[in-house]
Amino acid sequence: MVFSEKKHNIKFIGIFILLTLLGIMGNYLEIKLLKGLDFIFGSIFVLLISYFYGLRWSFFASLIVSSYTYYLWNHPFGVILYTLEIVFIAVIQKRKIGNIILLDSVFWILIGMPLTILIYNKVLNLNTYDSYIIALNKGVNGILNVFLANLLLMFIKIRNYYANNKRSITLPLNQILFTLFLGTVIMSDLFISIYNNGLDNERLRSLSIILISIISTLLIATLFSKVITYPIRKLAKETTRLPSKILNEDSIEWPRSIIKEIDTLIMNFKSTSKILKENFKEIQNANDELEYLANHDFLTRLPNRFKFNRELNDALLKSEEDGSELAVLFLDLDRFKLINDTFGHDIGDKLLLEISNRLVSILRKDDVVCRIGGDEFNILLSNIKNREQVSKMAEAIVNLFKETYIIDGQEFSISTSIGIAISIFDGKDLDLLLKKADIAMYKAKEKGKNNFLFYQKEMNMHSVERFKLENRLRKALEQEEFILYYQPRVDANSDKIIAVEALIRWNNPELGMVSPAEFIPLAEESGLIVPIGEWVLRTACMQNKQWQDAGHKPIRVSVNLSAMQFIQQDLVDKIGAILDESGLSSEWLELEITEGIIIKDLKGTMETLGKLKEMGVHVSLDDFGTGFSSLNYLKNFKIDTLKIDASFVRDISDDKKNTAIVNTIIMLGKNLDLNVTAEGVETETQLEFLKNKGCNEIQGFLYSKPVPPEECEKLIYGEKILFAM
Repeated sequence: MVFSEKKHNIKFIGIFILLTLLGIMGNYLEIKLLKGLDFIFGSIFVLLISYFYGLRWSFFASLIVSSYTYYLWNHPFGVILYTLEIVFIAVIQKRKIGNIILLDSVFWILIGMPLTILIYNKVLNLNTYDSYIIALNKGVNGILNVFLANLLLMFIKIRNYYANNKRSITLPLNQILFTLFLGTVIMSDLFISIYNNGLDNERLRSLSIILISIISTLLIATLFSKVITYPIRKLAKETTRLPSKILNEDSIEWPRSIIKEIDTLIMNFKSTSKILKENFKEIQNANDELEYLANHDFLTRLPNRFKFNRELNDALLKSEEDGSELAVLFLDLDRFKLINDTFGHDIGDKLLLEISNRLVSILRKDDVVCRIGGDEFNILLSNIKNREQVSKMAEAIVNLFKETYIIDGQEFSISTSIGIAISIFDGKDLDLLLKKADIAMYKAKEKGKNNFLFYQKEMNMHSVERFKLENRLRKALEQEEFILYYQPRVDANSDKIIAVEALIRWNNPELGMVSPAEFIPLAEESGLIVPIGEWVLRTACMQNKQWQDAGHKPIRVSVNLSAMQFIQQDLVDKIGAILDESGLSSEWLELEITEGIIIKDLKGTMETLGKLKEMGVHVSLDDFGTGFSSLNYLKNFKIDTLKIDASFVRDISDDKKNTAIVNTIIMLGKNLDLNVTAEGVETETQLEFLKNKGCNEIQGFLYSKPVPPEECEKLIYGEKILFAM
């Protein structure tokens, strides 16, 4: 039904009345199309009412029009017959069963015409010939009315499409072709019959010819419409929601057509569908890969932080339901950054991949291991029974790292520090468990690394303090809180200062003087040691140049280089730039490195030391004897000075082993033509022993503790007594 009774009340009633009146007039004004035969066209307008208003209103209009016709011509059977036809057509329109003209023809052939013949022949006692004439007349009249009504409807739709820009209105191609083809044949037959204007005895033949023409035309038009429009209708049906069908891999039954152009169109759609299917598959695969990458680490293919958090959240929900317990392990690889920086990221990535494989191999099926970034991993242990079970797993993981890793033919040893939080002790909140495991991991690192610790309440305060200290350390450079103290190095023969060692101190406004033992390890772990070390080097060089500019005799200033500084690719360039910036000659700079730095990368160390020696910078080996000392690297590397570690000097008079070690180092230095400096000298007994053995330089509290630059200047140039004790 086109019109809404509620929304268009006046228009609704007005058009209904107009069409009803036109229906009455159509039945009142007979048109003589054939000699002796009258055609009435009231049904056209009632059929229009059926389309616009539906079954109820068309039935009502049919009764009015047919009743008025009965009043004019006393045709009671016409009322019944035409009302039946209108109801039949209205039901077809409502249910959209098929072609109205074709079905109306079926109505007249099977119901309307037989019923008319029966009524006029048996009830009204007309002869058979006249009954057939009347039946044919009514059948042709009824079919012609339906055809004209259908033609008017098509005209109204076409007019609205173009005139009112109602692009949502569409007409099936089969309806257009069917109507045009049928109309041409019917109207030509009709007008030919009118033109011939046959005699009375020819009326039956004329009407029969028209009816046969209509039926033949219907059949031909239907066949013609099917050949042209069926494949198109089928194609339209199959391509409706085509992307969704392709995406869901639904079966598509492609039609075929005997008409070349239509068949080509279908084949084009089929080819396009195939391409779309392939493209959708590629897109789907790409989406699957993106979803996988969104939940997994790109390098190791382990679950990432987001997926681990979901797994942990699900495990916590399950824990709440069934009372099971779980543990979270936080793993951090010890000194992995040093390997990465020394040997390159390719080696580091391969090492991470091998570590990941080992971790997966040792865990249970329901356990989850993820890489949360860098050299950090999280492990979820579900359904744990007790703390001992978790300890065994953590111990197994630590032992797993004791086996060396072979990467590109080179051996690597690495350890891990593990922090553990257990739901039964540390709560069942996701963020809280992760935080506590993280805190325990840092505590394990502070206790020497290569171990595991369970979270304990007292750790939390320590972690907060450590976090605050790291934040303050980050701001210390900007706020100029660092200062350098200098400890003299004295010639053992002349007791004169020939060098000073620059030692950093941190004077924080809130914390006061912070011990280097407290903030240096933190700076190394956080990577802040690189900018801090660069500041120390620049400040020491500028201070030494300032003393020289004041007219004092030049001496060397020694600066400690951390392992992280030493592996920087641009180390030599930076040192050169600082020397240029400060104006200090390279011969008055000494760099102190440890044995640990040398053995990390022998080839790289040799190259760097060679470049430094070419610049004229002195190099000393600090804490000699505490590492993996090797005569080979002492022979091949460009080293100027050996510094005996204070731990050997401290018990030199009481410990025979320490005495032997110190004596050996001094003799070794002499034989290799190296300068030897003893650190940590605090007593005259120690000093006397070292002098007697031929040690070249003395450094320690016996002469002076580390002092600010102003006091050191007074010591260097004789304005203050050297001995501090």
